Amino acid sequence: MSTTSGPPGDERVGGPHGALATGTILVVDDDTPLCRTLAAALRRRGWTAVGAHQPREAAREAVAWAVTHAIVDMRMPEGNGLDLVSRLLQLRPEIAIVVLTGYGSIASAVEAVKRGATHYLTKPATVEEILTALGVGSRAPASREEVAGEQVPSLAEA
Repeated sequence: MSTTSGPPGDERVGGPHGALATGTILVVDDDTPLCRTLAAALRRRGWTAVGAHQPREAAREAVAWAVTHAIVDMRMPEGNGLDLVSRLLQLRPEIAIVVLTGYGSIASAVEAVKRGATHYLTKPATVEEILTALGVGSRAPASREEVAGEQVPSLAEA
């Protein structure tokens, strides 16, 4: 089940006032609160954000939503984020992917990039850092105060 949210009755919408940034970002993390928080922060910046909690679901959503960008957790109970990077690139060769992990290492960063990830970040990371790593920078937020210092929580904080 996807974790996108918007107005009541519409589970898959873009950012503030219906304004959409270019493309759709897929957020894949088995930590449901973290996934929802990050997707909501992206929507506040004008992106369409779709959430998934496991690799199989992520692959379906990537195709269904023709996603252009993805943020992928490294460790999930039902699969490996590195394997998902490879799978997403098979499905959507043009996709930009950031691997986001609470368990960073040089070896896993190198492997992520070898498999085609655009970038590799450790948690916590700000939404701005994630967007920059995806190569898109920020989109207009609802207000500066609303997003100042906004971070994706670490696994311990979620």
